[in-house]
Amino acid sequence: MASLPAANPLANVLRKVLPKRLSGPLVRWIFALGTLASFTLFRRWPKVVKASLRRDLTRRLPDGYDVDTHFTPPYDPWDQRLCVVPDGDLFTAIRRGEVSVVTDHIESFTETGITLRSGETLEADIVVTATGLELLFAGGMTLRVDGEDVNLPDKLTYKGMMLEDVPNLALAIGYTNASWTLKCELTCQYVPGAQPPAHRRAAAGDAAQPRFDDLAGAPVGSDLRLHHPGVRSIPPTGHPVPLAGTRTICVTIAR
Repeated sequence: MASLPAANPLANVLRKVLPKRLSGPLVRWIFALGTLASFTLFRRWPKVVKASLRRDLTRRLPDGYDVDTHFTPPYDPWDQRLCVVPDGDLFTAIRRGEVSVVTDHIESFTETGITLRSGETLEADIVVTATGLELLFAGGMTLRVDGEDVNLPDKLTYKGMMLEDVPNLALAIGYTNASWTLKCELTCQYVPGAQPPAHRRAAAGDAAQPRFDDLAGAPVGSDLRLHHPGVRSIPPTGHPVPLAGTRTICVTIAR
């Protein structure tokens, strides 16, 4: 895990001193090249980066905290995805005693929470799971064109969103070594007639990509449509759950 500012100070300065038509593309290139540079650094000198990340975690966590058990994985950075903690808020919550970390194997889920292999039981009202990079391409669908099955591994992809010889189909697949939603939002630029909401467009300039802010607060099961009538969203799965006072477990399942 790495702590980074929630708002990039350099990007904020550029937006203030440059016109929108210049600041938008420039900020995007700064983020893109910065991500590429950091990924290259992490992969080329993993031991140096691991030591640096560990020092930062030790500084942010309470004295004597077991960093080796809870925040030192057995693999190098970017062997699996790197978790970014905005403004170190997770570590601040740990220091305040508001969050506890348990590293163990899950034996089973129960009606009241999770039973661990060690025998400990974690009571929970909400369980949030994260499963890493194991994806089911196209949701496991079997594609057919003119009555013949499409063998997906034999097909090329165009801009990560369209398949060779498969008409009228578009996919949204995020980055594996950057923000997942960033790539999905770039894909949305190819939706005919897609326009970002006015406040997003004003903040990021002409190069802003569409955002789906209009989904927030929509009633469950609504037939929601985005900026183009031919694109339908997936409706929310349930009403918002107030987190205050609930026992919430965020589970990361690592290989």
